[in-house]
Amino acid sequence: MSAVADRRVAAACLLGSFVGTEPPSWLLDAIGDGLGGVLLFAQNIVDDAQVLELCDQLRDARADIVIAIDEEGGDVTRLDAARGSDTPSPAAFGFVDDPSLTKDAYEDLGRRVRSLGIDLTLAPCADINSNPRNPIIGVRSFGTTPHGVSRHVVAAVEGFHRGGVSVSAKHFPGHGDTSADTHLEPARLSATMAALTQRELMPFAAAIEAGADAILTAHLVADAADSAPVSLSASWTEHLRGAMEFGGVIITDALDMRAVAEGRGIVGVADAAVRALRAGADLLCLGSNFDHSMTTTVIDQIVGALDGGQLHRASLVSSRERIIGLRRPPASPEAQSTGAAQLVAKRAIVIDGPLPAGPFAVIECRPQGSMACFNVAWGIADELGELGWPIALLTESDPIEPTCDALLEQAGELPVLVVVRDACVHQWQIAVIDAVVRVRPNAVVVEFGWPNVQRPGSAASVVTHGAARSSAQAVIDRLVALSPAVRES
Repeated sequence: MSAVADRRVAAACLLGSFVGTEPPSWLLDAIGDGLGGVLLFAQNIVDDAQVLELCDQLRDARADIVIAIDEEGGDVTRLDAARGSDTPSPAAFGFVDDPSLTKDAYEDLGRRVRSLGIDLTLAPCADINSNPRNPIIGVRSFGTTPHGVSRHVVAAVEGFHRGGVSVSAKHFPGHGDTSADTHLEPARLSATMAALTQRELMPFAAAIEAGADAILTAHLVADAADSAPVSLSASWTEHLRGAMEFGGVIITDALDMRAVAEGRGIVGVADAAVRALRAGADLLCLGSNFDHSMTTTVIDQIVGALDGGQLHRASLVSSRERIIGLRRPPASPEAQSTGAAQLVAKRAIVIDGPLPAGPFAVIECRPQGSMACFNVAWGIADELGELGWPIALLTESDPIEPTCDALLEQAGELPVLVVVRDACVHQWQIAVIDAVVRVRPNAVVVEFGWPNVQRPGSAASVVTHGAARSSAQAVIDRLVALSPAVRES
């Protein structure tokens, strides 16, 4: 096989990325030279009209290019990172537990994704959030039980398919029972294969049965098979292909994550790319903001492995054929939204304890976001501040007591609202709650993350099951309804 052909075979296994909102010339050339796909990130997106034009440009470079996006809805959205998603987080769907609503909402989301020219979404999450202090999954999971998560994973897969988009269930074999974020460090899953089969693997088996087009593998080490990260493990590939009878596309999580790149930059990414292909992966997610030089380095490394016999051309050709199958036909005419997402957002709001009449003074905690959702807008303080309500924003590095004291003094007789997100993970927020409740026992605590903190004393609590814009709006509507001055204005 010629050197040019080898480069096309190597490039076909890559899910590339780029910087900016316009496709650079090098990317269009790479597509013409066989690049397998392009993954869109929030930094590539302005609005729907721009995404549609962008996808048309990519498709003009080569008609069968696969265009993908990491669009889970809820806390992880690329299309709506600047404003927050209209689709609630999976935890909200799991709490409401009406699979028909889940299917309808994901059909609406899928139809929008496909109408923009995107073929594949890296969703849904099939992780069971069995460790509430998990720093990376949380409300991205449909719940804490295998059967409950499976039920809604199937509904999400079917909904996305009805909307016309291919899906990739993730993060195989399940990232919910871990305590580390593989963006930043290694993570380990220590359960036996028998235990995994009864728990973590069940939602993935359900997704496969429902026709999931792809499975995205995690970089965690699952001891049940071997000591390699799952995304680089031939044993786990064999389990997927054999015991679980999956014939679709195996996609790696982003190879620039420290759990596999090991902090070695593009050299680490290129080495991980070869290891993943040797293990049987089909499509390699490189990560965000790749440029011409970085992408070329990975292709060079794969070509070198082909020449050296570390990789087999026939395997990469088979992968290319599977990847092309992710392309979807043109979108059908857009149907009217079912309204399921907004209904779920409202039903997922849980209030425990009496809510005082507003307006409120607002203290909103702003914990550092995970790498999966760090740039997604969330919160209610800004909008409530526009109503004239006093607000304060707190980060982990801010002095808790002085900031709370200042806002409480400013609040006067107003009731106080404390807004937190994943207080069970970012526990400094619990200190904020305690500091407020000591002075204002009738404070209200709003949790926008995974609900795992007991209601403090006499304070009322509001749980949203996610930080999506639709969930935030549902809370704002409740609070405004308690404020006569706002209702009458």
